[in-house]
Amino acid sequence: MLLSSVIYFNLRSVFSQSQNFLTLFLCNFYYIMIKQIRSFPSMEFYDNSLEDGEGVKIQTERDWHRYRCFGPFSFFDIHEGKEAKPSGSGSWVNVEEVDFVLLLYQKLVSLYPTLKSGNQVAIISPYSGQVNLFKQRFEETFGVSAEKLVDICTIDGCQVN
Repeated sequence: MLLSSVIYFNLRSVFSQSQNFLTLFLCNFYYIMIKQIRSFPSMEFYDNSLEDGEGVKIQTERDWHRYRCFGPFSFFDIHEGKEAKPSGSGSWVNVEEVDFVLLLYQKLVSLYPTLKSGNQVAIISPYSGQVNLFKQRFEETFGVSAEKLVDICTIDGCQVN
């Protein structure tokens, strides 16, 4: 869904030199991005002119967002984590990050049990090796295939969803 943003950003830079010849219409309303995600491109590329489309807040707001650690998107810096490349693998893993995310997920579903059924939670990792480790550990921990509980993918893999 962010592809449309990238296209608009590129159009803006490409046509900025041609403003005398073209009337450029840019999207001012976003109907698919939550406020926290929309705010960055709005500030950096659109002079804070992007607005939420009608109904975006209702469509995207969830009860668990009131907890900072369960916001629409969350980033955590695991200081103790060490990246490693297992022998025979061309990809990196960070076991401490996987352990942390498993604990965070367990807390989330203990507060909101309905999240256990269906893929309402996504885990995005830059490394395919870590994605595989997440899938393995979810199955070991919960006794079912990770795909039944969460979406786990690489950054590139999640862009198509």
